[in-house]
Amino acid sequence: MTRKIDIKEKGERRKMANTILAIENQKSKIKNCSKGFSLVEMLLAITITSVVIVTLAISLTTPLQSHEAIEEKAEIVNFVSEKMNEIMARAYGNVLEGTALSDQVTIDGEPVNREVIVQIYRGQPDPTTDPALKKITVRIGGAQIETLKSNYEHDPNAPPPA
Repeated sequence: MTRKIDIKEKGERRKMANTILAIENQKSKIKNCSKGFSLVEMLLAITITSVVIVTLAISLTTPLQSHEAIEEKAEIVNFVSEKMNEIMARAYGNVLEGTALSDQVTIDGEPVNREVIVQIYRGQPDPTTDPALKKITVRIGGAQIETLKSNYEHDPNAPPPA
């Protein structure tokens, strides 16, 4: 005995069959999908990561090197200023002309010459000498300070120059 299938039932069966086919297609897609990364993807990720790390390392070491150079220059300027202050504290007669006040200091474990040059001042633009003025230069490498030391009497009650 065959049963008659009406049109409405055929449509529902067709929908059910389509749904089952769709589910089977999805299952096969999932089975064919590879899990994980390919070798090319891993190499690309490692390359990008290493470029980023190297760039960061370079950008972080440059300021550290600059900081060390600044500290060294500050130490040199400190040694130059210290010597100038020592000389300026001396009496005029104890500041000998020439390089007798030169000495050595230790910077970063290395002995460095601290050059002191004392000479009678020659005015500018008039090159006449003034024995009451001495030009003092203190130098370490490229850092130097120059000043004048006078033998003039200072009257604290005198009015300031106009």
